[in-house]
Amino acid sequence: MAFEQMGFGVAVVLFLDATIVRSVVLPSVLSLLGDRCWYLPFWLGWLPRVEVSRHPQAQAALSPEAG
Repeated sequence: MAFEQMGFGVAVVLFLDATIVRSVVLPSVLSLLGDRCWYLPFWLGWLPRVEVSRHPQAQAALSPEAG
């Protein structure tokens, strides 16, 4: 009986997490924090900085002058 209750409780919590937290709470917190949510602590400065550059033709197609 205790395992059935525990299983039901886990199922309810997983459902609430998947629906309410991940679809409402998390996006609203990320939009309120803005750029601060992507802050990298100083002690992670050893990580390599990866930047993606676009192909020149794709960059030209996306520019407003190409229109």
